[in-house]
Amino acid sequence: MRGGGFLDPGHGGFVAVWGPLRGRLRHLATGLYRPGAETADLVLDGIAVLPQWRGRGIARALVEAAAAHARRQGHPALRAEVQAGNRAALAAWRAMGFQPQDRQRLGWPWSAPAHVLRLPL
Repeated sequence: MRGGGFLDPGHGGFVAVWGPLRGRLRHLATGLYRPGAETADLVLDGIAVLPQWRGRGIARALVEAAAAHARRQGHPALRAEVQAGNRAALAAWRAMGFQPQDRQRLGWPWSAPAHVLRLPL
């Protein structure tokens, strides 16, 4: 998307997937979504590695690939947002060199607070 997110500002995609009524209702609900602050950083929305593949450097390799891409695109850093209660993810991002910036309420109104972490490039 133009702004870098997955939520299309128009209702057409919602209607195409969920039909006229449910699509419009879901589109209206996107107005409740709280995005993170504008940033020049490349935002990593998450990394998922199956449990049986963890501990093999896969997440680190993905972050390194993202960092290389971000450098080529002129981004100053990588940014990750982690739910405050997700201690394992927070530890993993920290182990890869990401430093905590602040805590915010991002996402949907019912979402938990999130830590914002940053890795300068």
